[in-house]
Amino acid sequence: MARLQIFNKISALLVGIWTVFVPVISAQNFVLTPELVTPRTDDRFTRQKISRISSIDSGLNCVWDFSSAQIIDGNTIVKYKSEMPGMISQIYEANKHIFKLSSDTVFYCGFENRLALHADSIAAIDLVFPMCYGREISQPYYLKGQYCGEQNMHECGVSRIVVDGYGSLILPDGDTIRNVIRVCNIHDARIELKEIGDTMPINLSDTTLTRRVQTRHRWWALGYRYPIVETVEDVYSNAEEETSSAWQGWITLPSEQEYSVRGDTINEELRNQPHSIDSTEFVAEENYDSQTTDQSSAQQVTEVAITIGAGVLSIDYQVQGVSVEIEMVVADIPGRVYAYIPRQTACAGFNTAQIDCSSLPSGEYLLYLNYADRSDAYKFSIK
Repeated sequence: MARLQIFNKISALLVGIWTVFVPVISAQNFVLTPELVTPRTDDRFTRQKISRISSIDSGLNCVWDFSSAQIIDGNTIVKYKSEMPGMISQIYEANKHIFKLSSDTVFYCGFENRLALHADSIAAIDLVFPMCYGREISQPYYLKGQYCGEQNMHECGVSRIVVDGYGSLILPDGDTIRNVIRVCNIHDARIELKEIGDTMPINLSDTTLTRRVQTRHRWWALGYRYPIVETVEDVYSNAEEETSSAWQGWITLPSEQEYSVRGDTINEELRNQPHSIDSTEFVAEENYDSQTTDQSSAQQVTEVAITIGAGVLSIDYQVQGVSVEIEMVVADIPGRVYAYIPRQTACAGFNTAQIDCSSLPSGEYLLYLNYADRSDAYKFSIK
């Protein structure tokens, strides 16, 4: 009986350590960057409409189960075409959505279909890179256009983006994809139709407007340029408090992006790399406990020294042998990412880097150095 009690205590302790540790590592395994997920001219693939299921979980280590989702429509071809330099359109069925691309942001600029033509006066943010778990941003937008060629259509509101989940995705065929990040876009808008010829200021009156809250969820998997699953829900209400809603969902099977999206060498290399979450977490757990690294042939980064002063985190390290691609992430103990430096080439020999941490509140943090198949963690404090 005594042995059983001791065993139960040890098991509970290990579970507690694992529960605390896993979110810290999982949150930084996959970060959306422009090189990985920016849409490209002439890309095309097919996606399928799916039935609605309850999959609203957010947080770390989620399991989004779409195995019960039913395919309710045939394949829809999605194409991307160049509009002008820095602009790209997404075309499917009879709809065209326009996006503006910059070095670190994707803007939504409007749409066109048989009924409406909408363009931006103030574009809505769609993605701001790097997108990692916990990042959130919002800003106002204003779209205007025409509806049925007879009415001016004005839409003004706030676009909010939050990366609200990280985990695994179960597809309708039962396959499971790990290293999945979910991005939630919410457009909280006021919409009004006016006869052609009327003018409308950006600050619209609530008394004559229809309110629309659009919530779009996109699930990206490591190694795929376009979302594997995407859902959109629109909830409308008016001054009489009448409400209505509409929901759509699509799934793009991984094979579509493996074979239909040509020339995506960056994501192809990621798909071909082994990604064992268990082994990654085990290596990082050892580093977190001891602050030492395994002296194996796979380790190329040694003699890591970190200092914090005047709000700047300085990282000095040695690269053994040949150059290495290294990524740096600063996160707090619960796993929320605060700073991120994309993978950059570090040459053999002495290297140094700096990360601005002046906006971080007092507390304990972890610096992750990700390279090859390793994730080395180093703890530091801000007072």
